[in-house]
Parts: sequence; C-alpha cells; structure tokens
Amino acid sequence: MKILQRMVAALLLVVLSPFLLLIAVAVKISSSGPVLFIGQRLGRDEVPFLMYKFRTMYEGSEQLGDQTVPNDSRVTPLGRILRPYHADEWPQLWNVLTGEMGLVGPRPQVPSYYAEYRNSARYRQCMSVLPGITGIAQVRGQWWVMKVGRRRQLAVEAFYARRKCFWFDIRLIALTTRVIAAGKSI
Repeated sequence: MKILQRMVAALLLVVLSPFLLLIAVAVKISSSGPVLFIGQRLGRDEVPFLMYKFRTMYEGSEQLGDQTVPNDSRVTPLGRILRPYHADEWPQLWNVLTGEMGLVGPRPQVPSYYAEYRNSARYRQCMSVLPGITGIAQVRGQWWVMKVGRRRQLAVEAFYARRKCFWFDIRLIALTTRVIAAGKSI
C-alpha cells in the first residue's frame, strides 16, 4: 500500500507541477515571506517530520495560534482562494513521496496539540499509522472539528486507525474529491 501511495504521489506531483509552479509564483508575488509554510508535525510512532504547505497566512501568523477561525484576518487574499480547494496542501504530496505521510490517515498535528491525550489509547492508535493529507476529520470539515473539539477529533481519527483498509481509504479519497470540487474548506 505504501508503494502505491508513493507512486500516486509522484504521478500527482508531475501532473500538478505546472499548477504548483503557478501557485508558488502567486504566493511570492501576493505577500512577503516564504512560499512554503514548513511546520514540525508528529508522524507514525511520534516521529517528528517537517510538513509542507503553500503559505496562506501572513508571515508570522502562526505565533498567534494554530487554529484558524471563520474570516480569519491572518489568511491572505490568495489563501482565501487556495484553502477551499486545498491547493495549499498539494506540497504534502512530497511528504507522501518521502514516506512521512500517507494519502489518507489522521491529520498530522503540532507536537503540543494532543499533549493532554498522550497517554490515551486513542492517541496511541492515531500514532500507530501514517498521518494523511485527508481523512475522516477532513471530510467532516474544519468547522466540525472546531465545534466538536480535540477529544472528538481524536476519537474519529482513532476509529480510522482501527478500521484502516484499502477500500476505506478509497471511499475517503472519493469523499474528499467531492468536498474539494464543491470548494468547501476542509
């Protein structure tokens, strides 16, 4: 499965490369700062890695908090276009190619995000699989995650880790495609 995901990521990186270049230029022109946001995240077995995204917030905004809110003033005008279609997350295909992430899995979080749940069985289940670009919580939506809170998000992502299989992943990818096509922010 991991080899198949790497092959899909490589193919998508090649197919999307003109768009990746266009977005990179647009990010650089539209606001000051780096093109990519590079953040430390925890992967399988709590191994830290650097996750890549196109920068959609003003430089330095991450110091004001991790969670975005509706109409967040930290999001750039270009970010408001990229985020609903998740084009800002396309650089994470590189993380899939390098084996740090999968296409589907629990969303990788900042190391402090689940600190209070570190000793729970659900946390250990989430950390037993590769984090993914998409998953149940992403299909449900960012605002759902904010509404139900971290404990519920952890429960949903632990459910995925317990039930992980090829057909479940295919279903989540199909649902993600539908959400992206509708331009809904995941």
